[in-house]
Amino acid sequence: MPERISSVPNLSWLWKLIVAVLVFIIIVPSILVIIPPGEVGVDYSAWAGVHLDTVRSPGWSLKLPVVQKVYKVQTARDTISMYGTREQCQQDAHCKDTALQVPSKEGLLITLDISVLYSVRPETAPRIVQDYTTNYVDGTITPEIRSAAREVTGTMSITDLYGAGRELLQTEIAQKLNELFNKDGFVLEQVLVRNVEYPAQIRNAIEEKQAAEQVSFKKQFEIDIAEKEATRKKIEGEGIANNKIAIARGEAESLRQVSQAIKENPEVLKFKQLEVLQKLYENPNTKFIALPSGQMILPFDFNMTAQP
Repeated sequence: MPERISSVPNLSWLWKLIVAVLVFIIIVPSILVIIPPGEVGVDYSAWAGVHLDTVRSPGWSLKLPVVQKVYKVQTARDTISMYGTREQCQQDAHCKDTALQVPSKEGLLITLDISVLYSVRPETAPRIVQDYTTNYVDGTITPEIRSAAREVTGTMSITDLYGAGRELLQTEIAQKLNELFNKDGFVLEQVLVRNVEYPAQIRNAIEEKQAAEQVSFKKQFEIDIAEKEATRKKIEGEGIANNKIAIARGEAESLRQVSQAIKENPEVLKFKQLEVLQKLYENPNTKFIALPSGQMILPFDFNMTAQP
């Protein structure tokens, strides 16, 4: 009899492919490590702990499965923002913690909205993992921010913190944090104090004080303007008075000189009289001329008909 050919297809190759894919999916992730840009890898092994002398750079590399683990640490700049209430912070992905409640020098609680920009030096990443694990933000950095802010505000009064004092507060917090970060292996980039909230009664008192200072400044400004105007008028009046005095002195000197000339030569007076009489005679509006007794009379033309 002829040999019977089986109609069942040979599936051995398909099973081999499935097994190979499963092995790849299970084995490869356990031996392949991919470090993205802005991060480094820190090796940990069961027999040696954290490898403090080696750091994996961004890219892909291999590791021993089961016995070796690689922790990824971000070295790119990151921001820790602390503001609002717990509910508000939970609704914002950029918020790491609630606003800071810190005391002033007087013991009054104020609220700070603050942001801290920092980074991790790649060479310090192994020590950070060993000392603080990868949860260093919540375990180390956030408590240090709170501690530095509390220490700084405790030396400043409410009036120091109000207005322009915010820049001083920001600077001193940055100095204090920089000391802590350098010790722990972090790099402080910048500290931003975005808002300072005061108790309502203190805020109202400060605002009233500022309003009173503004009124006082306005009044002083008006007084200064009035004083300057009075000074200007005084100077102007003195100038006018000096000018009149100068004119009077000039006229007096002119009269003195005329008087002196008359004393020295009496004929000058007669000459002046003639000039005056000549002008009166030539004036068509003159009706008659009265001369003092005993004075010289000019020869007039009596045939001239007076104008009506």
